[in-house]
Amino acid sequence: MLSFLRDSLLSFCFSYTKNILYGVESLFFCLISFLAYLLDTVKEYIETNEYLQNLYSAVNRFREILKSKDESRLENWLSEVKRYNIRELNTFVRSVERDIEAVKNAIRTEFSNGIIEGVINKIKVIKRIMYGRCSFELLRLKAIMS
Repeated sequence: MLSFLRDSLLSFCFSYTKNILYGVESLFFCLISFLAYLLDTVKEYIETNEYLQNLYSAVNRFREILKSKDESRLENWLSEVKRYNIRELNTFVRSVERDIEAVKNAIRTEFSNGIIEGVINKIKVIKRIMYGRCSFELLRLKAIMS
């Protein structure tokens, strides 16, 4: 797959730079056209592959359930996704079913502990950086200041 991408990029760049002045602008246009080509290729591949269509639609429906805050659609989504028999989705479904009440609460409510988790992560990073170098007082001050 990587050789395909490399060869495609080289052919695109060669065709663009053959008749255009060399420089940053030609490279920029080459990359933009290559990304457009890749997007078209991926869309075409998704449209012809039933496995990817099922995966794509399952992910989009789950996103719609989260956005609509309608927890009643979750059970139908879980049973429908099980029928696709996609290994990665089945793993996700098992983890959702294991903690179904927490998932329903996350769909139903506006509250999240994401901000607190971010603060805890920042403190842990500071602690790892300062390990063995400073006193607890300096660690505390650094955590408060950041």
